Amino acid sequence: MTCYRSAWIHLQKNWFFPLLPLILDIVSLGIGWRLAGFSGTPQFSIRAVLEMGLPSVSQVLNKPLPANTVEFFNVPVPLSEYAWIPVVVLILISAYMQGVYISGLLQIAEGKPIAWTALLKRGRKLWFRFLFLAVIIFFAKIAVTAFLVLFFQAIGQFASLLFFVALRIALFYLEFTIVADNVSVSLAFRQSFAYFKASIPATLSIAAVLFAVAGAISALIHGLWSPAAVIGGVFVYAYAMTWVQLAISSHYLHIKTITIEL
Repeated sequence: MTCYRSAWIHLQKNWFFPLLPLILDIVSLGIGWRLAGFSGTPQFSIRAVLEMGLPSVSQVLNKPLPANTVEFFNVPVPLSEYAWIPVVVLILISAYMQGVYISGLLQIAEGKPIAWTALLKRGRKLWFRFLFLAVIIFFAKIAVTAFLVLFFQAIGQFASLLFFVALRIALFYLEFTIVADNVSVSLAFRQSFAYFKASIPATLSIAAVLFAVAGAISALIHGLWSPAAVIGGVFVYAYAMTWVQLAISSHYLHIKTITIEL
C-alpha cells in the first residue's frame, strides 16, 4: 500500500502532469468525432487494458473513437480519403509522448521536480523505439489472433486475449525498462522479464489493481455511453492511470535497486 500512498502524494504535488496525456486525448477524440462522428448506445462492455505508459481512453473502449490508433480505421462509416493523415500524425506524436510521459513518471516517483526540457529531449531520443514497439505489437496481435482463431475457431478470440494479458503481465515493466535502462526494444524484452521474475507476487498485485481500475472505467464509459461519458472518461482515465503508473514506477525503481544489489 505504501507505493499507492506515495503515488497519491506525488500526484497531488504534480496535478498538472496528467494534463499531458489528457490534452492529447481530447485532441484525438475531437479529430475522431470530426472524421467519423459519434454512434452507439449504452451497453455492458469491458475492454482489458494491454497498454502501459501514455494513457488514452482508446485503451478501454471497444469502439474506435479517438483517432490515435490504427483501429480507428474500423469505424462503421466511410472515411475521407485523407483521413489517414491525422491518424498517422497522432500515432507518431503518441510514440514521441510515450517517452516524455514515462520519463516524467520516473522523475516524479523519485521525488524530483519535472525537468521539461530534459523530458522533451528524452522523448525525441526514445521516439523510434516506441514507434518500433508499437509496430511489433500491432503485427503480433494480428498474427497470434489469426493463428488461434484458425485452430480454435470460436474460442480463438478469447484465447488470444488470455495470451496477451499473460504476456502483458510477464512484460509488465517493458516500457519503463526502455526508458530507465535506455536499452533497445529487444534487450528490454529480456530485462523487463527479469524484473518481473524478481518481484512476481508484488507485480501480480499491482497488475490486478491496474486491470481493476481500467476495467471499472471501461465499464462505466460503456454503460453510460454518450459524448459526455466519453469526455468525462478521458479526464478520469488520465488521472487514475497516472496515479496507478506512479505506483508502478515506484515499485519498478525498487526492483532495479534490488537487482543491482543482487
